[in-house]
Amino acid sequence: MWADDRLHMTSEGHRRVALAAFTALGFAPADADWAAPLPPPEPVSPAQALRGHLAWGRDHLGPWVLRRLRGRSTGDELTAKHSGLARFRGSDS
Repeated sequence: MWADDRLHMTSEGHRRVALAAFTALGFAPADADWAAPLPPPEPVSPAQALRGHLAWGRDHLGPWVLRRLRGRSTGDELTAKHSGLARFRGSDS
């Protein structure tokens, strides 16, 4: 259910959480497969697991730590979609 960054959910993870919330609110989803257990993951050797942890650290944790140490954010280089405030145009305007 987790993306490669181990922080965000995959599309399937989001789908299952949304359907769980939908069910908790008293609704019955048309598709009940969301509650079915996932198949077990393929077994990995300790060496494969270590390589995966090291790759995650290199690709995700390391850059995050460096940004924090430098006082930067992932959004620092992004510009706004709109240069100023814009009036909302709803469906009735």
